[in-house]
Amino acid sequence: MTNEQTLVLAFATAQMNRRVGVRGECWDLAENALTTSGLARPGDELYVWGTLIPLSSAGPGDIIQFDRFENIIEISSTDGSSSSEDLETGPNHTAIIKTIGRNAAATVYHQNFEANVRRVTQWVFYLTGSTEETRIGQNIQTQVVSIRGSYIIYRPNRRR
Repeated sequence: MTNEQTLVLAFATAQMNRRVGVRGECWDLAENALTTSGLARPGDELYVWGTLIPLSSAGPGDIIQFDRFENIIEISSTDGSSSSEDLETGPNHTAIIKTIGRNAAATVYHQNFEANVRRVTQWVFYLTGSTEETRIGQNIQTQVVSIRGSYIIYRPNRRR
């Protein structure tokens, strides 16, 4: 982890359950993480938070910008039970990566995601599609994750 990532992550962690910014918009968390840490966006363009990096290089403290991103999670079992969940971000949503785990499951810090929740919370977004089977006794459970939309991951920059 770079020093810049460490600073951004520390800021986000310290803000858990707090509103960041006057309005508590999702981008307020990233903007305040950068400015409070003495870092800067590379220019004046909205939703550009640093240097563009691939998912394979992403880690804690990087900033992710979603665009109409959606996770569709379907779970079915050999016992006949099933469930599904559809999670959408809307046109633009900004978050700070806490961790990236198996199947590109990114735990993020963000705010203003759920209806009228304008405080920092954590959520898990799957950044790639996947299929996983788990045996529970005699039952086999299959989880299929599909994604729609897009995202861009940025590495925070030092102030110039």
